[in-house]
Amino acid sequence: MATFVETESYVYHIESDRYRPGNLLFADWNALKTTNGNMTTTIAGNALEYGYREGIGENTRFGYIKSFIQISDNETILSDTGHRCLRHLDRVSEEVATYAGQCGNPSHEQFSELFAIIIDQMDLSRILATDNFSLKSVDMLTRNINTLYRADLKLIHMLQDEINGDIYLTFYHGIARFSYTDRTLIVLAGSETPGFRDGAFNQMQFNVPEELLFLAAGILFLTDVENHRVRALNLENNTSFNVSVCSGSPGSVNGNLANCQLLYPRALLDVNRTLYIGDHGNIRMIAYAGKSSKGI
Repeated sequence: MATFVETESYVYHIESDRYRPGNLLFADWNALKTTNGNMTTTIAGNALEYGYREGIGENTRFGYIKSFIQISDNETILSDTGHRCLRHLDRVSEEVATYAGQCGNPSHEQFSELFAIIIDQMDLSRILATDNFSLKSVDMLTRNINTLYRADLKLIHMLQDEINGDIYLTFYHGIARFSYTDRTLIVLAGSETPGFRDGAFNQMQFNVPEELLFLAAGILFLTDVENHRVRALNLENNTSFNVSVCSGSPGSVNGNLANCQLLYPRALLDVNRTLYIGDHGNIRMIAYAGKSSKGI
């Protein structure tokens, strides 16, 4: 493991930058940034300043950017958790404006506690969002917001199976799967009790699992934030792999995977046979042999 780039705060999400190919686009707490590893540019917001302000580029303010999606090369939608709304960013002009919800209105109830957003791979005209105990949809044409499912669990991040549409979700402190066709949710691993344990799914424990990633067919990686690790699950036999990425001791130490240290890892990206991990103060990188989950 090595450091790809240092950041100012918590890295919540990372994607390959469609507007600047070759760069990584990432959410650095209250800011959206782009980097090639040598140069980092703030596109919108200020990482260390919480607030609400529409406008242009670095003059805008956000209340924790916990997720974003690029709906085109020039347009990005950001999840503003603190202000319970979605914001639109024009990459050309760097103008930020409200997209859905009522930003800055603390009494509105369209969103409660936004976290992850993705484009629905079964219906590309809508956005899916985890919002506290609900899974919601946003029509990209009308901006109408609907509740698809109300859970008994606080939903955090999600990852959609592009073949059948099923959605894998993290919650405090486990993983669930939502059936796209049946509209049912089942817990796969973990429970509402935090801890750390590998093994069969019905024995596993997590402590604030967040972002999910398919590293290969049937192999699911996730960030286990409070355990300071990246965990690996085998969906074919419902067990965890006995090897985690890093030791579980909090810190910012690179090196081999048995002894390295992560500090509140949250974001994952796999591209060009490199696994990127966003934690507090860094984006780390692990190069590996074999085929990337992106097929590159």
